[in-house]
Amino acid sequence: MVVGIHTFIGGGFGSFHEYLNTGIRQVLNCAVPVFIACSGFLLANKSLSNRNEITGFYRKQIARVYIPCLIWSLPWFALHLLGGQSLTRGIINYVFCGFSVFYFVVLIIQYYLLLPVIQVIIRRVRVGVILAFSMACSLVCVALVMHITAIRDIQVPLTLYAGPFPLWIVFFVLGVALANSKSKRDYKIVYIAVGIVIALILQLIEAKWLLSQSSHGIGFGIKPSSFLFSVLVILLLFSKTVESAFNDKITINNALAFLGRVSFVVYLSHTLMIVVISILLPLWSNLIWSIRFLIIAVLDVVMVGLLYRITPQKLKRIVGF
Repeated sequence: MVVGIHTFIGGGFGSFHEYLNTGIRQVLNCAVPVFIACSGFLLANKSLSNRNEITGFYRKQIARVYIPCLIWSLPWFALHLLGGQSLTRGIINYVFCGFSVFYFVVLIIQYYLLLPVIQVIIRRVRVGVILAFSMACSLVCVALVMHITAIRDIQVPLTLYAGPFPLWIVFFVLGVALANSKSKRDYKIVYIAVGIVIALILQLIEAKWLLSQSSHGIGFGIKPSSFLFSVLVILLLFSKTVESAFNDKITINNALAFLGRVSFVVYLSHTLMIVVISILLPLWSNLIWSIRFLIIAVLDVVMVGLLYRITPQKLKRIVGF
């Protein structure tokens, strides 16, 4: 999904082909929320009852994402300097994960830091209340982002508007809440599926309006309808009904499991692959979206797969595996 988002060029509502591309692009909006929800779900019951456990968790977990980000930021830092850009700005971007789409690393580190607090709140406050509060917080931030980037048409660095934790907080809290759900996630998914279709239609309507407001193509990504859509998709994916469909004896599920193991490195490397391929293929931007997606997805996954096999076990975490 992330590769699809970052190979997306154009879109709109002028023709059936543009409608189709824009519709598919709206489906991909749940990519980052699903990543965040996975983190919340898998870390929800981490034992963080004393200072030593919390300190140890911070030291281990932050290093697992920050060090690989520094490694994969080096090519971007070099390109920054080769482009004659400011050394000071380059150092700031390098240290604070400001290159490419690495804002996500800063974002997830904030949730690691907040996890002990969220665990306490989840235990003491009703889940519905904390989810409603976190959703309200996220929507206020979405409204602010939309006002700045779409209504006022101001270009803002990705790290500044997408990196602060309040924007995506509902998805991390939702992941934690699902891991502690008394229903064991055994809820009916029919109504959720219907809601997903409705939210997708709302995304198209909202995207059309936002695109008419901005000259920078703002409207495909962050917006209230995309957050609603993402919440519903997460509820669907994390349901027991969907989980029970997973069988490690099925080849495609093994392939998905492998992609899961290497997904962080795919995330860290795919934008660099896009830069390289766009230089080697002068007509890159003229290719249809599906071809651009397949080129990057296949080449990057193959490269990452080879890297996974040749990297010594001791160095795998440094690289991002």
